[in-house]
Amino acid sequence: MNRLLLYLHRKSREQKHRLFLHLLRPTPEMRILNIGASGTGIGLPEQLESFYEHRSQIIGGGISYADVQDYRDSFPGVQAVVFDGCALPFADQSFDIVYSMPSSNTFQTMRW
Repeated sequence: MNRLLLYLHRKSREQKHRLFLHLLRPTPEMRILNIGASGTGIGLPEQLESFYEHRSQIIGGGISYADVQDYRDSFPGVQAVVFDGCALPFADQSFDIVYSMPSSNTFQTMRW
């Protein structure tokens, strides 16, 4: 990725996460599930876990062991789990917020 594109991509991700925090206003007690999480070795450092101070309330992961291990190493305090995002291994009502930043740019229209 050239430097300008990387800069714009990072700024866009930062803005998305700040908007996430502003709109959803997670409290320290809320449990958050991050589907498709990766760390800074594979992904970029501009992730929710970089901005959110209550990392212990975040469970993140995905289908790739390498991504999950990178996520665990990059963001101490998070709970990293290997799982299929299409068949979540969690009971209903386990989380207050569920999100997937890798897929957020694929939605054509968001309606609130």
